[in-house]
Amino acid sequence: MLTTNAVQAAEPAGFYVEHAQVLGGLQRHVVVLNEELRTQLPYGSSVHDPYLTQQLAQNAVANTLSTVPGASMGQMMAAGAAGGLIAGAIIAAAMKEEAKSLVEPAHLSLQEAGCRLPGGQALASAVSESMAAAPWARGVSPQHVVLSGNSDIDDVVDTKTGRHVLSAAYSMAPDFSTVITSLKVDTYAPGIGDADRKWASRPARTDRLIVFSDQLSLAPKTPEDIEKALAREHERHASGPARGLIAKANAGDIQARKAVVPLIKDHEKRLREAKLADWTPANAAVMRSRMWSSDGCRTLADALQANNAELGRLLADLYAGRLPVAAEVDPRDAQVDTMAPLPDEEPGIRKTLSLPGNLYLSRRGGDHAPLAHLYTWYKP
Repeated sequence: MLTTNAVQAAEPAGFYVEHAQVLGGLQRHVVVLNEELRTQLPYGSSVHDPYLTQQLAQNAVANTLSTVPGASMGQMMAAGAAGGLIAGAIIAAAMKEEAKSLVEPAHLSLQEAGCRLPGGQALASAVSESMAAAPWARGVSPQHVVLSGNSDIDDVVDTKTGRHVLSAAYSMAPDFSTVITSLKVDTYAPGIGDADRKWASRPARTDRLIVFSDQLSLAPKTPEDIEKALAREHERHASGPARGLIAKANAGDIQARKAVVPLIKDHEKRLREAKLADWTPANAAVMRSRMWSSDGCRTLADALQANNAELGRLLADLYAGRLPVAAEVDPRDAQVDTMAPLPDEEPGIRKTLSLPGNLYLSRRGGDHAPLAHLYTWYKP
C-alpha cells in the first residue's frame, strides 16, 4: 500500500523546460501499443516497462498466489523449493489459469456486445496534438504509429539516434471497474544529466502518466439478481453441447461420458456461484462489463474519450513543469499494487497524484488504482 509520504510536494518539475533546446532537436515519436481496447490479465509481467514491473513485483506475486484455490503462499513456496522447475511450472500454470478465469467471462461479454469504440488512432492523435503544442515542438506533429500484430516499438523507432518517444496504451482493469490509459515518456539524448556512453539504450529521463476513468459502482446482489443469474446459467447450459453428450452417454458412448463430466461440473459450479449472496469477483466483472456495454456502449466510449483528453492535459502540464513532484519515500513503500484512497483526496473530485519514479496518476477521489498489470493482457 502506498503511504501518504508520496503525496505531492510544492516544487514543480522543470526537466522539459530546462532542456527545451535539446528536445527541439530530437526525433519525436508517438507509438500506441494496441489497436483495440485490451483486458488486463492479473498475472505475469511485461517487458514494456521493466521499472514499473520491478516496483510492483513483490505485491503482484503475493496477490496472485493468494488467488490460487486450496494453496497458501507458504505451500506454494515450499512446493517450488521441493519440486524445482517442474513444480514451479505447475504453479505458474495454475496461477495463469486462475487469472484467466477471473477476466475471461467479462471479456467475452464485452466482445459479444460489439462495441464501436475510439481506437488506437484516437489515442495517438490526442497525444500527438499535446506534444506538438509544446514550445520546443514549434507546432510540428510527431510521427505516430499504432502497433499491430507482433510489432514492437523498436520496429518503428530508430534506436540509435537521439529521440523523444511516447508509448501509449489503453486497457480495462481486471475487475472491469475502470478503463486505464497510460503513457510512458522516454528521452534518449547525450549530454543530459548523467547520460553515459549507453545513452541510446538508457533514457536520460522517463515519466509515466496514467489516467483512470471514474470507477463503476456495482450495487449489492439482490434476490432478483440471483434469479436472473440462475436463469441465464440454465439457458447457457441448455444451449450448449452438454444435452447432446448426455444423450450419447446414456446410450453407452464412453467418449461422450468423459466429455460431458467437466461440462456438468462447470454447470454445477456456476449454479452454486449464482446462488451466493454476494458477487464473486468474476461475476462482478461480468456485471460491470454489461454496464460498460449498455446503451450502445456509450459509457465506455465516453470514458475512453475523457481519458484521452485528460492524458493530453497531463502531458501539456508535464512539458510546462506544472505537475507536482513526489516527496522522497522509503523504497519499501514504493512497491504498490492497488493504491487505496489517500487522506488528502476529496471523494468525487479528480486529482493528479505524484508517485515515486516520476509517475503521475489522475483519478477520482475515493477510487482505487490497480497498477500492477498495465501491460499484461489477456489473450483468448
